[in-house]
Amino acid sequence: MTDASTGLCVGVSVDTADGRSERRNALMMLDRVCARHRLVRKRLAADTEYASGEYLSQVEARGITPHSAMPKMKIKGQRTSHHARKRMRRRTKTSSYRESQKLRKLIEPVIGWCRHVGGLSRMRFIGHKRIQDDAMLVASAWNLLRITTLAGSS
Repeated sequence: MTDASTGLCVGVSVDTADGRSERRNALMMLDRVCARHRLVRKRLAADTEYASGEYLSQVEARGITPHSAMPKMKIKGQRTSHHARKRMRRRTKTSSYRESQKLRKLIEPVIGWCRHVGGLSRMRFIGHKRIQDDAMLVASAWNLLRITTLAGSS
């Protein structure tokens, strides 16, 4: 998870790939970052992977407006998750959504750097705790590099 204004990595999480882990970890990171840093998040930009109605409902319940890219498919049904997806579909026509989708691209350099320069494309450790610690260390290194860039530009 990155901050849109600075490009700093504010949250890192490692989990098994089960199809729902990204959304589950995003919610945990949101709660942890907001509690630890006393941040009040207004918007959350995400890609199509995060367009599930259940996830969108949970983000909205936290008082955050999700801006997730939506797949081009018809939304059928009357459950709460379907209504959340319909609200998200309406939100895609707003200027704040377009701005969020542009800022969402700030995460790609972070992921690329962590994988290729930081060495996360191939795990060097065994065990969830060690891999999580390695990911945290690499994200911290990214933040140090990013802070020097930000300090030099001001």
